Amino acid sequence: MMVCNNLRNDLTHANEYVVGASLKLISWIAVREILDALIPPIYDKCLTHIESFVRRNAIECLYCLYKKFGTNYLHDLDDKMLHFLESENDVNTRRNAIVLLFEVNS
Repeated sequence: MMVCNNLRNDLTHANEYVVGASLKLISWIAVREILDALIPPIYDKCLTHIESFVRRNAIECLYCLYKKFGTNYLHDLDDKMLHFLESENDVNTRRNAIVLLFEVNS
């Protein structure tokens, strides 16, 4: 419980490199009970962060979680990515989101 709370606090940290490192760490976690509390901050805070570095790492984290658990766990990923692509300006982040959408829909 304390690890999950610490990771959730790191996802809302002011320093973008702390958030990016936390997202990379979360992509390695394979325990669904820990990830249940971490998915909402990734969707709400990280995908709408000011820095493209954080948004790019959030997309990569969601991609890794999708590869592990599939659409049964991330059931609204398709809609979130379409909404995300409408407002994204960074080319690399858009590319990663398009690759994720391609994987989800294939």
